[in-house]
Amino acid sequence: MLLPFVVTASAVISLVLILGRSYHVLILLVIAAGWSQAALISLARSDAFQYLDDVPAAVLVVAAAARAFTVPDRRLNRALVLMLLLVLLVGVGFLRSPDTEIGIAQARQVLMPFGLIFAGFVYKDEIAWSKVLNYLLLFVGVTVAWVIAEEIRQAPLLDPVWYHVNVVGGNPRSMR
Repeated sequence: MLLPFVVTASAVISLVLILGRSYHVLILLVIAAGWSQAALISLARSDAFQYLDDVPAAVLVVAAAARAFTVPDRRLNRALVLMLLLVLLVGVGFLRSPDTEIGIAQARQVLMPFGLIFAGFVYKDEIAWSKVLNYLLLFVGVTVAWVIAEEIRQAPLLDPVWYHVNVVGGNPRSMR
């Protein structure tokens, strides 16, 4: 029940940011979503947040592909052709995968990094990189504070067993 809400809200926010040409905010949303994903999954005890970073990244990549298709720039057109070729190859890999979930996971692992590189190439002149860097430093600071808090407590702030068993699909006996 939570999954459709998370995906829809993430997609709507991403579309609003694209339409407002706030590409740096969308990039920060992707980073923040990836950064907080495991914590949100563990806190909510729901894997609905598993796609939290994929949706805004996919919206950004689709918008970049649309822009590369409509702009008469040969470099962007060639980059789009290469991206579409990669999507085609990943589609073949998906069809050959033994399981749908494995195919989706493999497609996400391959397409997202290259898609974000493609989007960065398309929007490189329109992204406020200094703002992205400043917020990355903020994420680094929060991460360091989190690690220090865990070290002081000598215990994780979130339950890693639930995440390992329910999201990763691991065996609780395999954890130390």
